[in-house]
Amino acid sequence: MRKAFAAIAVWARANIDARDVMLVSGLVLLAVGLWQVWPPAAFIVPGAIVSAVAIFAGRINGSAGEG
Repeated sequence: MRKAFAAIAVWARANIDARDVMLVSGLVLLAVGLWQVWPPAAFIVPGAIVSAVAIFAGRINGSAGEG
């Protein structure tokens, strides 16, 4: 069990940076605030933001020429 946690920790340190943590924490706070106003918005708005980040991150990083 410890080896599994160690492997996950090594993977997380190699693949997750401060921008990812800030994005996730910001989306969680946004979802909590929207839940207090209108519960469906807590799923719609962060989902749209994650979709936009997934679509446009490649273009921002300069890999738009692929494919």
